[in-house]
Amino acid sequence: LRRFVRRARPLVVLHTMEFQPVEKAIWFGTRGYANRIGFQHSTVGRYITSYLFASGEVEHILAHQQDPIEMPLPDLLLTSGAYAREVLTCQGFPDDRVVDCGAVRYDHLASERARDRASSRRGLGLPIEGVVVLVTLPLITEEEAGRFVATAVEACQGIPNVVIVVRRHPLAPIREEALTAFAGAVDLRVVGSESGLYEAIRAADVVVVAASTTALEAAILGVPVVIWDNPTVFGQQPVADFETIGFPAKSVTELRAAVQCALVDPEATGRLLRRARTEVDRVFSRLDGSAASHCADIVVDAAERRRKSRID
Repeated sequence: LRRFVRRARPLVVLHTMEFQPVEKAIWFGTRGYANRIGFQHSTVGRYITSYLFASGEVEHILAHQQDPIEMPLPDLLLTSGAYAREVLTCQGFPDDRVVDCGAVRYDHLASERARDRASSRRGLGLPIEGVVVLVTLPLITEEEAGRFVATAVEACQGIPNVVIVVRRHPLAPIREEALTAFAGAVDLRVVGSESGLYEAIRAADVVVVAASTTALEAAILGVPVVIWDNPTVFGQQPVADFETIGFPAKSVTELRAAVQCALVDPEATGRLLRRARTEVDRVFSRLDGSAASHCADIVVDAAERRRKSRID
């Protein structure tokens, strides 16, 4: 990497950032040759410990940046929202080195929100009328997925005209028959990752997740979420307070009650969606579709400053 930057002389090195060991190699290899910008990759929350430092650790690192045995840091850290920026600055990162550039990964959701439920259902071959419950599988084993689907089916028993749509994770090649085996008398349909996640969310009346970032995406699209928080299925909790963006459920009884509440209690669902949007706006900014262009402006500005410093 150092040989490359010496030869290519880039103005900026931009990379995804999670404070992982490989990033330290990037910072060491490019130190002094380019402006280094770390772009927040994963959604920062209270359980994402790679973004957390010991008391006084950041101040010590910043005071010894020229010491080759100390961990280097990027010149600029770009976050996807106010919450991540708050986490980093509260631990000692200077305000001028942490910039909230917005949720670039969700820029396209600004246009997705304008599409209606009926067109999404037609696109997926689902009935326009009736209830659609979307179950999104995290990156889990086939056995865990089967337990998750069986639980969802049991919780939805008795809901008139219900269709359960199970969307598989793109990195988990789970067999369709391993999931439909639990359908019983319920209309259960399995779709792969080739079916757009956002189209599936828009088609649903309620989304059941295992505490993944899909909960955030559903909240952005205005669809109520039920979060299955049970040790039978591993689920990461990427947001500051995941209970605020969905109805939590730890048992089949709670899951059934949460799904029913999302379907028949508009007052409670309205409160949930308003609370969820407040939480989403903490975690992600610039959900109006302007994040990518704002990020590009920041990177161009950093490159221009580096170019001028070389001339000087």
